[in-house]
Amino acid sequence: MELGRAFTYSFEDKQWVSKLVMTVLLVFVSAIPIFGLITTCTLLGYITELSRNIRNGHPRPLPKWDDYGGKTTKGAYVLLAMLIYNLPVILISIGLYTFSSILGQSLFGGVAFVVIVFCALPILFIYTAVAWSMLTIALNQYAETGDNGVFYRFGKLFRTLQQNTSLTLQYIMYSILSNVILGLIGAIPCIGWIGAPALYISVQGYLIGEYGRQLGASKRAYREGV
Repeated sequence: MELGRAFTYSFEDKQWVSKLVMTVLLVFVSAIPIFGLITTCTLLGYITELSRNIRNGHPRPLPKWDDYGGKTTKGAYVLLAMLIYNLPVILISIGLYTFSSILGQSLFGGVAFVVIVFCALPILFIYTAVAWSMLTIALNQYAETGDNGVFYRFGKLFRTLQQNTSLTLQYIMYSILSNVILGLIGAIPCIGWIGAPALYISVQGYLIGEYGRQLGASKRAYREGV
């Protein structure tokens, strides 16, 4: 898994300008309430196809921007899975907000809230790392088979993660580093504001697909539940 490659491979595509421009447009549209939800599904469907191309060694892995309905449908299943995987984090966040409201603005309440938050953060970080790694494994399988039920085979996904701890840690580290780099790029006025969103899709698609490829997941292995 090469972090530098994740940022450069897309420019080898002869149609990289039109593909990345369309990606940028859809990323910006996804910020629009309600309508943006549909666009988000389309982008997730695009990442699904991109990760499949990466895993299968496609020489020009960036998918074409066509079949928007198919991409949106694929992405809708991914978005639903993301919400379910993040449900514990959402519930804990709501609980912390409610707890802070109950404690009020007193000194004791403020100190108690800070202590609880600092205790909760390591748990949330570990859960997020494990949950998103499992989600990535499932996304690779979903991209290959089209079976959205793979997202919820938690036992098999967790066993795959346990059997590939070193690779999973590398994937998590590269994902974090890529987000830091993209954040720095996004801080650049004008060029960064446009380039970072497009690169985010291509970089994450590469890391997801390369993670799946290095898991040694052939089509047969995936159908058997990894």
